[in-house]
Parts: sequence; C-alpha cells; structure tokens
Amino acid sequence: MAYLVTSVNHDIDDNEKAVQEAITEKLEGMDDPEASGEIENVKITNIGESDLSITTFLLNGTMDYALLERAWTGNYSLETIDLGTSAISYRGVKTDNGSYGVVFGKKFGRNIESIDVKIQKIGHSFSLNVLDEETFVRYEKLPEAKSHRFYGHLTYKDENNERVELN
Repeated sequence: MAYLVTSVNHDIDDNEKAVQEAITEKLEGMDDPEASGEIENVKITNIGESDLSITTFLLNGTMDYALLERAWTGNYSLETIDLGTSAISYRGVKTDNGSYGVVFGKKFGRNIESIDVKIQKIGHSFSLNVLDEETFVRYEKLPEAKSHRFYGHLTYKDENNERVELN
C-alpha cells in the first residue's frame, strides 16, 4: 500500500540528519502504523541542475522517498513523502530545469548491474548502471516537457546482460 504525503516544511538544513528529522517529525504526526518506525539510510541526491532533490530512506524494510526543493536561502522545503514503494521504483519528476526520469531503490542482494527504462508513451529509453551500489538513485533528463507524467517500465540485467526477475 502506498501513501503520498504532501507537506511544505521550510527551512530544513542541507544535510541528511536535518532531512531525516523533518521526515520523522512529519511521519510522527500521521495516525498510521505504516508511517511509524525508525528511518534509516537517508541519502540526498540533487536531480540534475535543478532546485529539486530526492531523498531515499528505508522505513520498515521498504525503500521510500521524499522530494525536497531548495529555497533561495540554500535550505530545503519538504514537498512530498511517498511511502510503500517497491524495492526499485521509477518516478517522473518535473523540475525548474526540465523533466527527469528517476530510478531509485535497494537491490537486497540481487545481482543487478544495470536497469533499462522504457517510457512507451513518448518512445524514450535509457539504461542506468547500478553495479557497485546496494542502494542507489539514478536519473536522466527526459526529452519532452510533459514526459514526467508517464510510467517507465523497468527491466533489470545482470553482468551477462541477462534479465533478472524480482520476486
């Protein structure tokens, strides 16, 4: 079950500890057992040359994310939190610098070297290398202004370019 929490919490310092505290505070305000637990493995990744960053974190064994927007002060505002995502997920994100396809997740020990992304609606494909990282965030700028609205189909490949199934 996925949850999307929209929130604006301004003036979050530009560091993982401050972001973790802001997300924890927001989740504590929710009356839902899925939103409780300790947040682990917080990682902030700026999306291209934009004012948006994606923060990935583990909560109750799932890889979840939050979108942060950098304010003119250099600090962040917490825009959205998405809970209950898959082990590896795709999100289209619109930024002040165009649209991006973002793939993030945790391999949970699976032998995945690369991920192929195909966005059929716009006929765009790209591949991302995830060989050396157990948890990762990768992105690519998309060719059309509204392309962030469309779903990306993910195919996982091992070092022999063979398909890996996620079970």
